[in-house]
Amino acid sequence: MGDFKKYANPWDAKYSEWYAEGSATWIGEGVVATAKAMSCDQKKVKELKKKFESMIENARNIGQNVAADNLQHFLNGSGSTRTLSVSWLRSFASITNAESRILNYTKNRNLNAWVKDVEKGKTVSKSDYWDADIKNYNMSSELSYASGASDMKGNVEMRLSRSEDIIDITGTVNIRWSDDYNWNKGMGFYIPGTGWVSDSDGLYLEKCGGAKSFLMEAFWRFDYTGKYDFENSKWMNSSWKINGSEYTPNENSSDSNNSSGR
Repeated sequence: MGDFKKYANPWDAKYSEWYAEGSATWIGEGVVATAKAMSCDQKKVKELKKKFESMIENARNIGQNVAADNLQHFLNGSGSTRTLSVSWLRSFASITNAESRILNYTKNRNLNAWVKDVEKGKTVSKSDYWDADIKNYNMSSELSYASGASDMKGNVEMRLSRSEDIIDITGTVNIRWSDDYNWNKGMGFYIPGTGWVSDSDGLYLEKCGGAKSFLMEAFWRFDYTGKYDFENSKWMNSSWKINGSEYTPNENSSDSNNSSGR
C-alpha cells in the first residue's frame, strides 16, 4: 500500500502512484484521516503529455506563442504567477472594450457626480473602483486559447481642485487584469491547429502528471486630466492618456458584460 509516513500529505497527486486500490489511514501532523486510494495510469499520463506538447508545437507554428507559453507553464508544474504582455492583451477587442467600460463609468458616474460637490477654493481627493467581467471573446482567437473568460479591475484615484467656478481634475485609473489558468470538469475548449480538447485531460495531468494551474495577471495605467465649468455645468475638456499617448475610450463598448463598483 505504500509508506504514508514518507510524505506530508497522502493526497498530493505527485505521489499518487504509491496508492493501491481501496483506501488507507494516514497519521501525520496530529491528524488521523482516511485517504481514498487513487490509481494513476502512467501510460495515459505519457499520452496526454505528448498530446499537450503537440498542441504547444502547433500553437507556435501559427504564431500563438503566448498560448503556447501558458500551456508549457502548466505542464512544467511550478504554479507560479505569469505576468502577460499588456500590449498583447490590449490587441484584443474584448480587453479594450472592458477597459473602455471602466473609463466610461469613471467619467460618467464618478466624475460627473464628484464635480458637483467641490466647494469654491477647495481641493478634494476621491477614489472608487470598477470591475469588468470579460466573457465575450472570439472563440477562435489566441486569447480564447491562452485565457478565456477573465476579470479586469480599475482602481480610480482623482484629485479635484476648484478655483472660483473652474474645477481642474487630475488622476489615474490603475488596471489589473487577471485570470486563473485552470481546468473545469465537464468543459472543454477549442485549440487552433488541434481542435476540441476536453478539460478532463488537463485535470488528469494535474492530478497524475505533475502539471499545475496558475494565476495570470497584467497591470497598466490610464492618466486623466479634465476641466469643468461649475457655473455652466459643462466640461471644458476631458482626456485620457496611456503611456503618454492620447486615448479615447470606446463609447459603444458593450455593457452585456457586467461592470460594478462600490
